Amino acid sequence: MNSVSSKFWSTSRWQPISAAILMTVSMVASGTAHAQVSGSGNIVNASEGVAPGIDANAGVNDSIAFGTNAIAASIGANAIGYEAKADSSGDTAFGSYSHADGRIQTKEIADFSSASGTPFPAATAVGQSAAAVGAGASAFGSGAQASGDATIAIGSEANSSGIGGVAMGTGSKALGAGSLAIGSFAQANNPGDVALGGGSSTAAAHTGVTGLYGVDVAGIPVANVGVVSVGSVGTERQIQNLAPGVISATSTDAVNGSQLNSVANGIYNLNAGMGGPLQQTDSVGNRLTLVARGRRGGDPGVAQQLSNVADGVAPTDAINVRQLNAAKDWSRSYTDQQFRVVDRRLNAIRNRADAGIASAIAMASLPQAYQPNQSSAAVALGTFNGQTGAAVGVSTISESGRWIYRLNGTANTRGDTGVGVGAAMTW
Repeated sequence: MNSVSSKFWSTSRWQPISAAILMTVSMVASGTAHAQVSGSGNIVNASEGVAPGIDANAGVNDSIAFGTNAIAASIGANAIGYEAKADSSGDTAFGSYSHADGRIQTKEIADFSSASGTPFPAATAVGQSAAAVGAGASAFGSGAQASGDATIAIGSEANSSGIGGVAMGTGSKALGAGSLAIGSFAQANNPGDVALGGGSSTAAAHTGVTGLYGVDVAGIPVANVGVVSVGSVGTERQIQNLAPGVISATSTDAVNGSQLNSVANGIYNLNAGMGGPLQQTDSVGNRLTLVARGRRGGDPGVAQQLSNVADGVAPTDAINVRQLNAAKDWSRSYTDQQFRVVDRRLNAIRNRADAGIASAIAMASLPQAYQPNQSSAAVALGTFNGQTGAAVGVSTISESGRWIYRLNGTANTRGDTGVGVGAAMTW
């Protein structure tokens, strides 16, 4: 092992060379070497190795380590950038803190990126902290993550984790196999889903079949192969300029507003075209029966009737006569109950008033002293409208006969009590 102060090239043996740049490097080679080093602390352990930079390490044949602490650890590996690391044969790690860890043909470019690939095809990671893990995986952008075979993640923090998934746009996510998310923060959650537009997201498909009048009108009767979403809950989008779809028993085309308008007009004019009433029932008679005359079924003077109407549940549902009668009976019962409550309250007020009058009569009936220097104690009763009041009192007259004092108390049959006091001066 030799120490040198600059880079050198030798065809037969190592030769120390002095130069103006005072840096220390070390290398170990066997046989005919074509190693090249430059910088402090560099190590080249094989022929055809190149390791420029501080503490760079090109460990095997045909490897290149370029940059401070860069490491190229396998045949034909390339590590370029600050602390770049290429572990496997043919790996390329490009950028600060980049890391390539695939077996064959794995590539990385930019800061903090990483890629891990299987023998074929190569994985590619480009961007700070980007990561590509899987055969043919590609991650482009800061923080982009492609973590499955044949996945593609393009954009800052884009994430594609399902096999063959594609995420394009800042923060976009393709989480299901074969899913596609295009737009900032678009998210395709299930296999085969497609999320189009910023903020769009997909949910699970509605499975099963809903039948109406013998026609399948909702759900999917076959295995779920994904859904397409152009928005999310609260941020829905219109789909405009949609061509009319084919309408047939086997058609899977989307229909547009003009086709629905045509259907609505046909239903509107159906009764007139048939020249008579329209009636739709089934064998058990539990469907809506509509009997109408005229185009709108509402000609003046002609009564109309809807039969077999189920009880309404939602706020916008129609109600039937049974529900109407139940509401009427409840209203009557509630009104009667409230009147009884009011009547009891009025009776209570009247009884208390009658008892108060009885107490007043009793207090007014109390006798009192009538001579100078005389005192008396008295009791009295009073009654009014079935209520009774009792009163007690004391009175006294001064020795001169000029002053008269009186104290009274009362109680009645309603539990009310009262007190009165008075004084008088005579002359």
